[in-house]
Amino acid sequence: MGNTYFVTYQVRRTKADAAIAQLVSKGGLYCGASAGAILAGATVKICEWKGWDDPGHGTTWDVRNLPTRLDGLSLIQNGMSAFPHYSGQWKARAAEMAPQHREVVLILDEESMYPPHFILKKIRSS
Repeated sequence: MGNTYFVTYQVRRTKADAAIAQLVSKGGLYCGASAGAILAGATVKICEWKGWDDPGHGTTWDVRNLPTRLDGLSLIQNGMSAFPHYSGQWKARAAEMAPQHREVVLILDEESMYPPHFILKKIRSS
């Protein structure tokens, strides 16, 4: 697991976000686990649900200083965001927090993944 805020800052600072977007637009596959899964969504605010990540306020990697702030990479279809590491202990918190987000939140447990549309299409036609 990584710190979602720190990962977001580094991806934006190094302009890896543009490289990732270009790769995905050409059919490339982005795989994100934990912080990387959250970053793939419409917003990284989902990481606040568990309180695991230090937001880095006042540090050089404070995402509040970025023009994109808490925006994710928006790689998940239909503007969804991801909540990884879901288990029963997070059921009440997820139910409480999900309505506070304007986007649909994709709940992912430790055994789940969200394949992009082109992979689903290929699997279904096989």
